Amino acid sequence: MKRVPVLLLVVVLLTGILTGCGNPVESFNKASEKTERVNSAKVKFSSNVNIEFYEDSFTAEEKKELGKYKKVTVQGEYYFDKSKKENLNKINFNLAGKGVDLKIYGRKGETYIVTPLLPKILVIKEDDLKSFKMPGNVKMPFGFLDASGTKNPDVFISKEAVGKLSKYWINLLKKGNIARLGNIILSTPDGDVKARKFNISLKEEHLKPALKESLDILREDMISKNPKNAKDLEKVFAQLEKMMDSAKIEKFLYEAYIDRDDYIVEDTVNLKISFPEDKSSGLVKSFELETTSTMWDMEKPVTIDFPAINKQNSMTLDELQKRGEFPEGVF
Repeated sequence: MKRVPVLLLVVVLLTGILTGCGNPVESFNKASEKTERVNSAKVKFSSNVNIEFYEDSFTAEEKKELGKYKKVTVQGEYYFDKSKKENLNKINFNLAGKGVDLKIYGRKGETYIVTPLLPKILVIKEDDLKSFKMPGNVKMPFGFLDASGTKNPDVFISKEAVGKLSKYWINLLKKGNIARLGNIILSTPDGDVKARKFNISLKEEHLKPALKESLDILREDMISKNPKNAKDLEKVFAQLEKMMDSAKIEKFLYEAYIDRDDYIVEDTVNLKISFPEDKSSGLVKSFELETTSTMWDMEKPVTIDFPAINKQNSMTLDELQKRGEFPEGVF
């Protein structure tokens, strides 16, 4: 079996990047800046990723294995209050034929993960990930990178890197061809909202450098946290860059819906990238992403019911690591 590019990195990269009359550019710029400054709100999101592979040279069994990675779906809700340093992520995702439900609570430097896949509530403190190593039964797809023992890569993207990616792409969108398409009535969890619809288009000559710049940000972030895996990670990102060099961006469409208070209450992204059949693209023939994000209750109080934590119902990363492996079915 040929090696598959690190699909999870691509998914994280592309799904995490874009979450009145007058001049449409000024209107969009004003709304994007105001939305970025929101202190508290609720967000509903969904994402669908479809990946096609070059499969002609593979056996039926290998094609079946590849089929697990053809479709990735993520949906959920995110509540946050920056002033209280509290947030809640309710996520359902399906990857490699496995469905996973997660609730991720954040409060003043601590994270609580609640999922049926773990026997107890997992409690993570800010510094815990620095010394954490994946249990021995965790492997990356098709052995591309051994994730067990001393070669465990810290795949968690830092807040600093997320901030850089967000800032970079927001600034890029502001430079795109922005057009106002009129007014519509938008249905949100908070009821119907009158909104202005904006469409932003970017050319391939702008998008390809932007995607490569995003890879550079991720490379720098991951290598700084995984110096022992620097050579392996450099190979991974070098392959992804070669893929981008030969890629063709078939479609890119960003739509934003701005309410009367100048908040972006909903936005959508549609992106499709195709790759030629050569060594630089590995197995990937095309990659298609569709995302939708809806925000409501901006600057309103957000109440999060945190689970009660005690020694009996919780576990630490260190305790999870000492188990030697994740519960059956997690990976």
